[in-house]
Amino acid sequence: MLDPAQLRSFRTFEPAFGATIWVGTDSLSPRGRSEVGMVERVRAPAELAGQRPSTVVLDALDREIITLLTEDARLSVRAIARELGRSPGAISERLNRLEAGGVIVGYYADIDFSRLGYMHTLLGVRLESDDVLDSCVEAILSLDEIKRVWVVTGSWALMAEAHVRDTAHLRELLQHLMRGISGVQHTEAMIVLESTGPQPSATRAGAETVALLDHRADPD
Repeated sequence: MLDPAQLRSFRTFEPAFGATIWVGTDSLSPRGRSEVGMVERVRAPAELAGQRPSTVVLDALDREIITLLTEDARLSVRAIARELGRSPGAISERLNRLEAGGVIVGYYADIDFSRLGYMHTLLGVRLESDDVLDSCVEAILSLDEIKRVWVVTGSWALMAEAHVRDTAHLRELLQHLMRGISGVQHTEAMIVLESTGPQPSATRAGAETVALLDHRADPD
């Protein structure tokens, strides 16, 4: 069972620009390490300022590896190699390239925090100016309650996803955002009452990834 004290392991920063492939639904990486949560990737200041990251060109083997990991992030390097008829060394080299290029940003456990007694909350955050964007993102991500942050267009500068114990905890979080983080001008909390629609399955996620990657495929 997940220890609620380990909530801080579930933070990522996902800006609205660019596409991030969120690989996996469990807690074992292809490297064979046992992990609780997700590998955190912090973007460089230039990316935070809106500079679009360079596009990584994928070949057929890259797409096959990503599809397999989307269906089951617990696959070992040897299992992927066996499935694709390649050597473990070749697969390991490709994984290193995909990770270094920012295509694969982590291997995640898909946790239902409501089972742990937490409320699912979305937070809209308006900033005093664009100059404080980087520092505010960093400060918000440092909070244990925050799961991820998006830089967005529209009336809010940032949207954050949080898990809190109750409304009193939520009020404490909002007060800290306003009084404890320099540059935050206004916040709004939206409690998620219900999530509708089918839950994503690994098979469905894999199929959607295949379609997306095939659409962006380079000519072989």
